[in-house]
Amino acid sequence: MQAQETATQTLITNARVFDARSDARIENARVPTEGNLIKLISRDAIDAGDATIIDGGDCTLWPRLIDVRWPTMYYLAAQSSVVSGGILEIAVRAAMGAE
Repeated sequence: MQAQETATQTLITNARVFDARSDARIENARVPTEGNLIKLISRDAIDAGDATIIDGGDCTLWPRLIDVRWPTMYYLAAQSSVVSGGILEIAVRAAMGAE
């Protein structure tokens, strides 16, 4: 019988959280995670236990935002550029389109 691995626990502090379900950001949030799952978003103190603590440095977390670079990178690129590997052209179009 193999020992079951426990998921890594992390606590992110001092972060802003943008939840796409509302217009408001949560300021000075604490976000405990287990593995790749967010367990809670709170302004209250959280006992981190043995979790790795990461100071969010007043950055913004955006849960449920998955792989945003894909539509930005390829939405405005011609299919011929994507197929031929013209990454410079793709990058320039993406940068211009991101504005």
